[in-house]
Formats: sequence, structure tokens, C-alpha cells
Amino acid sequence: MATESVEGAENGSPLLRQFAEELRELKRVCGAPPLNEIKRRTTAQPSTSTISVLLAGRGARAPRWDLVSDVVTAMIAYARERGLKLDVHVHESGVWGLCDL
Repeated sequence: MATESVEGAENGSPLLRQFAEELRELKRVCGAPPLNEIKRRTTAQPSTSTISVLLAGRGARAPRWDLVSDVVTAMIAYARERGLKLDVHVHESGVWGLCDL
């Protein structure tokens, strides 16, 4: 998956860093929506810094699932609006377990 370096990612646990890497890869395949676009498409309207922390894998504990779900749904919506073809694994319910994607 993605190997981009994210400043501050060393603060998270190895599992959080791996999870964040998967989120960044999803962001990439969804057309790399800017953080403000992701925020605009979320229900809870988290700050762009909160989204940035999520994507960087920083923090001592796992992120709230509602935040993860909201951000992933927003990125997929961004991709769909642009007519991007997403890999079939993005749509598998077992991968993100969100909703009917």
C-alpha cells in the first residue's frame, strides 16, 4: 500500500500507523480529496486538523469509529462524484464495514 511519509506518524502505535496508511491509500484511490472537501462531506464536520491526525495515525489510541466511518464515506462520495472507478476491494463490506457502498 501507500508508503508516503507523514510528519508525526511516529507518535502512533504500529497498528495505528498501518491503519492510517490504509486510509491514505483509500484517499489516494478516491482522487486525493483535499481535507476541506472531506470535512464538507462529513456528517459531524470534524476539523481539518482532526482529519489530518486520523490520516497521519497520530495518537495513543484508536480513533472513534464514527469519525473513521464518516471520513471514509466522504472520500468514497468524492470519488463517485468524479466518476472514478474504485477497486472492488473498496466496495467489499468486510474491508471497511461501513454501509452499502
